[in-house]
Amino acid sequence: MSMSRPSRTRRRRVAVTVLTVASAALMLGACGGGDESTFTGEAARGEGVARDLGCAQCHSSSPGVAIHGPSWAGLAGSQVTLEDGSKVTADRAYLERAIKEPSAEVVEGFKPLMPTVPLDDTQMDQVIAYIEALGNN
Repeated sequence: MSMSRPSRTRRRRVAVTVLTVASAALMLGACGGGDESTFTGEAARGEGVARDLGCAQCHSSSPGVAIHGPSWAGLAGSQVTLEDGSKVTADRAYLERAIKEPSAEVVEGFKPLMPTVPLDDTQMDQVIAYIEALGNN
């Protein structure tokens, strides 16, 4: 029983496909940047806390990109419209309240999905420093 060899054309297609996939993987890897933070101090530690707790699954750090919750980019200090139509300034007090009691003041256009997040005072300061730093980008 002899096994037939793949045609030259088929081998070329396979080679091109492998090279294309390898090139795409290298380009995506170069864009990723790994776990390197562009922040320092409290903001960098807050970024780590937010990452470890999975906050980025619902809150984007990119301007105008909303997932299940509002983007954190540009949030600090901005005017936020709540589901009842009232407006609040996203100052430190609001951010802390939104984290401790997420259903108390829901941002317009979003559902009250956020769980209560048990942060100690240090973690709270760090996450808020991160959100504030995102406002400066």
